[in-house]
Amino acid sequence: MVASGGIYPESLRRRIDLVLHVLPVLPFVLPVVPQVLRSQKVKSAGHTHEPHVYLCVLGVSRKLQSGGAGTALVGAMVQEADKLGVGAYLTTATGSNVSWYGRFGFEVTEEFHPTPRWPKVWRMWRDSR
Repeated sequence: MVASGGIYPESLRRRIDLVLHVLPVLPFVLPVVPQVLRSQKVKSAGHTHEPHVYLCVLGVSRKLQSGGAGTALVGAMVQEADKLGVGAYLTTATGSNVSWYGRFGFEVTEEFHPTPRWPKVWRMWRDSR
């Protein structure tokens, strides 16, 4: 599905760009790379293959939280999904986000731990309206 953020599954070029972006911090993250890879494998294995808009990452600066920035971003996402007539998909590892995304019509489809040491993750889906 093509969206403003790109295409899922991600292209090789997009993955290479990501690696180049994180290269400076690589020495600090190398010890957790095996866990990250296992986590991504588990997360990807459950990613829906039906047409959808995918919210890969959403972050709002603490100073801007509660000011409507996140609402505007997720609102634009679900509007695009509705315009395209497809569902919307995301995952979150923050429990308080589950009810927040629920305000937009997202429902939990699965809870899982990507690795034994990682926090719980919720898969969420919203049907097109």
